[in-house]
Amino acid sequence: MINYEKYRGDMRMKSRRSGLAALLLVAAVMTTGAAGVAAAAGESGCGFRKKVGNQKLSYSVVSSKANGCGVQVVAVNAVRNGTAVAQLRSDVDYVAHTALTGDLDDDGLPELVLVSREWGKENDENVDVYCLDGSRLVRSSLPKLNGLDGYRGGDSLWIDGKQLVRSFPLYEQGEQPNGTRVLRYEMVNHQLQLYVQNDLPPLIAEPAAIAETTGSASAETPMVTAAEKAPVVAGPAPLAAVITAVEIVDNGIVLKTSGTVGSFKTMRLDRPERIAIDFKKGKTVLTQKTVAVGKFGISRIRIGSNKGFIRFVLDTTAKKFPRHTVTAVGDGVKIEFQE
Repeated sequence: MINYEKYRGDMRMKSRRSGLAALLLVAAVMTTGAAGVAAAAGESGCGFRKKVGNQKLSYSVVSSKANGCGVQVVAVNAVRNGTAVAQLRSDVDYVAHTALTGDLDDDGLPELVLVSREWGKENDENVDVYCLDGSRLVRSSLPKLNGLDGYRGGDSLWIDGKQLVRSFPLYEQGEQPNGTRVLRYEMVNHQLQLYVQNDLPPLIAEPAAIAETTGSASAETPMVTAAEKAPVVAGPAPLAAVITAVEIVDNGIVLKTSGTVGSFKTMRLDRPERIAIDFKKGKTVLTQKTVAVGKFGISRIRIGSNKGFIRFVLDTTAKKFPRHTVTAVGDGVKIEFQE
């Protein structure tokens, strides 16, 4: 004999179980869908595409992921008067987000400034500058500021005349900035160099950034660097220096000048390690191209005249350039070496 009451109770239990299973299935589908949406949202912004410049010269920038968003292939194409003239492709570990152009070397053609950051990080700016040199593109990188005391990112970059300006807040403690640092860069020989006035405190050379070109580069190719620890001040152009002698003293080397020191810039270069000191509109009465040193880890000083400046290059025998400061003294510029 069938117990209908028990039968109806069993059917109601099965119905409830089926309904619960259906609800769990719907929830699982919704969760999976949400995860898919979240994953898709995580991929948004994973790339960059922009065209900037003018009718004379424009740049087409395409950055696409190569191995996830953290590794990108950046392709920069230069088009001059409607004709493609150069291309540079690079594998990088950051994603572009801003492209600027400006005539930084006063040749009538714009340079490209590409600002990027490491994927997933908000305060890790990378700045690459692309310059057309004949039929090739030259890429150089501004030094990162991660090691600078008080730096936490938040950079603002813009072009002011023929200078690239970089501004960022500085922190000591807490979450509120206690000041702002402004750095200005000028272009010399297709490379951006920090603009530093010679009456500032001693400069401590920082590691050089990497320069990349579509052609071959020799050890003499200047690379972007900066003495980032010095504040930047713009002022009236000083008189040009005339270098009369290279003097080796107890704790360093003095590039002696006749009268005013004038305006100079210091750069640290790599591959091989060396530093360069440029005197804007400078001249020299020295006839030799090299000066032997053999002290402080410095093997020699090379002297070269360029359009608009004279350069002194200090070569080292060490793997890493010796710790030093560069500062203006009464009768020249002194490179003082520290133990």
